[in-house]
Amino acid sequence: MFVSGLRRFRWVTAASAVLCALGCSLLSPSRDDITGEYSPKGSTGGGGGSGGAGAAAGTGAAAGAGASGGASGSSGASGASGGGGVAGSGGTGGVNVLFEDEFDTEKAEWQIAGDGNWQTAMGVAGQSAPLASHPVRWVSTLGNATDYIVETRARGKNPQGDSALQIIFRVNPSNPSEFYYCSYHPLNGEMYWGIYSDGWQSSDLGSNFSTPSNDPTAWFVLHVDVQGSKFRCWVDGQPDADFQVVDTTYKTGAPGLKSFHFAVEHDYFRVIGK
Repeated sequence: MFVSGLRRFRWVTAASAVLCALGCSLLSPSRDDITGEYSPKGSTGGGGGSGGAGAAAGTGAAAGAGASGGASGSSGASGASGGGGVAGSGGTGGVNVLFEDEFDTEKAEWQIAGDGNWQTAMGVAGQSAPLASHPVRWVSTLGNATDYIVETRARGKNPQGDSALQIIFRVNPSNPSEFYYCSYHPLNGEMYWGIYSDGWQSSDLGSNFSTPSNDPTAWFVLHVDVQGSKFRCWVDGQPDADFQVVDTTYKTGAPGLKSFHFAVEHDYFRVIGK
């Protein structure tokens, strides 16, 4: 019996040793557990965080696409070049300007006759004698001209009842008291044509033409269109200040300026050939 009990004890002891070995193996950490190389712990999840850094690198790629957008901006610069083409179209002016003056200084082409006091300075040609009847200035280099358009901008000072702004044309260079004129009286709106002959004798051509009265000291743009024996005159482009007359007395002559009982100023004068 003692032998039987001893055997039973050895069997239990052996079994306990096996169980102890298994349990200790399961409960004791291996080397791999200590290094964490194969551990399913949360620290490995930190590796997943590295994946997030990869996403940030992707964002950097998007910034690269923005640089591509900058290349598109250079295309806009090309459009600006197209705008330069508009400046080229300005060359279509093709206007035959025979003479032009903005009165910065006195030009040698001007000749003066009659009474009055003409002076040019600082962008203005002024006739300062308020009672002068025949203050004439004309462009001497156009003495043989025939057909043209005259344009000037003018204003008067201290008007009287018969004060007038006048454009003259077909001035005889050999006798500057011979010419046609278009006369505008801003105080009462009257317009009419006239002709001067030798000795400063004047007479009207056709009927007087009335326009609305205006501030006599305002700036006005006056035009005369000379074509053969037909003449047109208008003020500020107004249809009711546009009329014409026919006369064949003078066939050639220079354009110019005049006033009647009016101190006046002009800030430009232009003659366009036809």
